[in-house]
Amino acid sequence: HHNIMILLCYSSQLLHSPHFLLCSVFLIFNIICIFSFFFFLMIRRPPRSTLSSSSAASDVYKRQGLFGWDGATFSRYFTSWVCFTTRFFKENIPVPSAELVQHVTPPEIMQGWAAVYKHPLLHFLLDATEVRMQKASDFIGARTCFSTYKHDQTVKTLGGMTACGAAGFASDGNPGRVDDDTQTKSQFKKYIQAGACYGADKGYHRSKSWFSILGATLVHPPLKQTHQIQYSKEEVAETRAQAAVRIHVERMFGRIKEYKYLKRRVGIKTVDLFSNIFYMCTIASNMKPPLVSTKSFNRGLVKHCLLYTSPSPRDS
Repeated sequence: HHNIMILLCYSSQLLHSPHFLLCSVFLIFNIICIFSFFFFLMIRRPPRSTLSSSSAASDVYKRQGLFGWDGATFSRYFTSWVCFTTRFFKENIPVPSAELVQHVTPPEIMQGWAAVYKHPLLHFLLDATEVRMQKASDFIGARTCFSTYKHDQTVKTLGGMTACGAAGFASDGNPGRVDDDTQTKSQFKKYIQAGACYGADKGYHRSKSWFSILGATLVHPPLKQTHQIQYSKEEVAETRAQAAVRIHVERMFGRIKEYKYLKRRVGIKTVDLFSNIFYMCTIASNMKPPLVSTKSFNRGLVKHCLLYTSPSPRDS
């Protein structure tokens, strides 16, 4: 462990050495070892005989027959590794720019996004996800974490998917009562680029004004006006087109929540580590096969976009 720590701390010096390729392979190998140690041991489902799910560290501590460590020692190791790996990857894997996203995304997929959002430079698709947590004994804490959407105590996180289907942004955890506009303004505002386009759902319509002040474009499905009885044919087609591509954001969150820690209630004792653990799960989800392929993306786009725009025999 000490050798791995030293290698990670001096990774910048190693990458500038004459043996760049060898050092890079060795660094990647050690990172894989860290992931194997962290995710296989730390974020596993508690044994069936265990009724308590208070903390992720205690789940592994109850398997102490493997190591014979006491709970306090293992909790210190767990907390140290979570904080260290999160800081390491945030410094070495920054939030991608809109130009970088456009460069790595296949042209066919970028053309599909441009057809839906009427903009050539899509940066992120934004959405929020919530994970249930244990109820706080304090009334103010329980009220702050209560989500009107889930009707439960939750931790809310803002996520951003790039045009190629990668999870490019994950915010810190917030109480479930925080609305989408406040969370976006407080944690995503510094990543907004002038001239770029951002997709969201109807819950982000209040953010459209300050997105335009920053020189960016926020696109969401059309809202029904007070005097409208129903949506027009064009508005229905636009809503269905955006829904056809926004389903990939839900698939991204589904990949992140495949880890056992995020499938159950977050314990009160590990709420302070939730942001770090969620970020590490986000990084690990990007190591899986591509989420968006050209063939499936275009098939869904044609199916939903042209459903209301193609002329019917009666119209002709």
